Amino acid sequence: MVVPVRLAFVSLAVAFGGSFHFGYLTFLLNPSHPAFYSFVHQSFAAHYGRWLVEEEYRLLWSCLSAALPLGAIIGVLVVASLGDDLSRKRVMYMAVCLSVTGSMLSLLSQPCDSFELYILGRFTSGISCSLSIAFQ
Repeated sequence: MVVPVRLAFVSLAVAFGGSFHFGYLTFLLNPSHPAFYSFVHQSFAAHYGRWLVEEEYRLLWSCLSAALPLGAIIGVLVVASLGDDLSRKRVMYMAVCLSVTGSMLSLLSQPCDSFELYILGRFTSGISCSLSIAFQ
């Protein structure tokens, strides 16, 4: 039995745009803390001309950690109205587009040397995850 290409694409988009992606992004942050530590310090120094003090880094790390759940909360708050105004299919397409956008922002944060892009990418991915989980 051959699976149609469109069905395979939609299945992968739903799988990787939904709860798998949310769990992966939740897990990803803590094991990679040493790499993020140096990335955030170097990026902050390049942008603002000074090094972070430890208290400032903890606050920034908290913002970085909270961006995903905060995006998910925002997504949950708007999912009902989006589902009423648009169809479920369009909301799922929107969730996949937001997921790709969030992933690209996170991916580009390293070459652009911008921790702000990474925070924005996690926030966007959080919105995407909540939209796709609500309509799975």
